[in-house]
Amino acid sequence: MLAWGILLLGGLILLSAWGSLPPTWVVHWNAHGQPDGWAHRTPLGVFGPLLFGAFLVGLMQALKPLLRTQASPWGHAPEASRRLADLGAESLDAVATAMALSSAAIAIILPLVPRPFGLVLGVSILSVALALVRIVQRNQQALQELRDQGVDLKGFSGLAYSNPDDPRLWVPKLSGMGTTINFAHPMGWPVMIALVAMPLAMVGLILFFAVRASTL
Repeated sequence: MLAWGILLLGGLILLSAWGSLPPTWVVHWNAHGQPDGWAHRTPLGVFGPLLFGAFLVGLMQALKPLLRTQASPWGHAPEASRRLADLGAESLDAVATAMALSSAAIAIILPLVPRPFGLVLGVSILSVALALVRIVQRNQQALQELRDQGVDLKGFSGLAYSNPDDPRLWVPKLSGMGTTINFAHPMGWPVMIALVAMPLAMVGLILFFAVRASTL
């Protein structure tokens, strides 16, 4: 799997560069952009981000068999249900690859690159964007194949569900567990915006009070 290869390559790069790693390096900055957290040249300090990435990748891998045991909540035929479950597993692989790439970038860039914050952020955003593009492309391709076989997938696109004939706001996902939003529902976009805005607002409030506290 690509994600494990990325983590292994990151570990080999760090091992080869061990002698040139500084004794300490910044791993966290406060709201003013000032360093307030450091890592040290120890096995845990150097390979910690890779270990965390390995944990996340392992979690994604553990979820894949669970997806494949779930029948389609939309009542699709077993063959179509299996194809949709495989599609969900492929999406987990894309997410795992993005997590591995971000973890490897953090592990390598922080000790070796001066002023690394922008580069780490850029690599993380790029990895997530690539994962989303991959998921949408594979979903669209697989859904079109199933539609060509006569499977009813009205409302589903590569990443979202939008069906004006469905009165429900929350609908079951195509495969696996959980629900998704019907974006054709009048409350679809308001609910989505609220779900995104609430955590962002909480982060903003935390940063605001942190800055206020630091100036007192």
